[in-house]
Amino acid sequence: MIEVTMIEVLKYEKATRNKVIGLVDVKIHLKNIEMIVRGVAHLQSGEKEWFRLPTFSKPTRDGKWDYIRYWQLEDEESNEYLLKEIAKSVRGYLENPIPF
Repeated sequence: MIEVTMIEVLKYEKATRNKVIGLVDVKIHLKNIEMIVRGVAHLQSGEKEWFRLPTFSKPTRDGKWDYIRYWQLEDEESNEYLLKEIAKSVRGYLENPIPF
């Protein structure tokens, strides 16, 4: 499991594209490294709200679309943990935005 020490919101842009309500750039501080992730999607459908790491789409044989992450952590538990930490940071930022 990864150890996130802090997540900074670098930029948040409101969006109105299907379920996407915002795009966010974050700086993730891990134990011995910092990583910037751009274009994390903030999505909402009804009362449900979630975040998704940047993806690209690819058509499937049945005519639907697969959304594939550009990068991910090796285990899904760590991916879910990271997205929950991003969600906490973004919600805190949206409550108290820092002017640029």
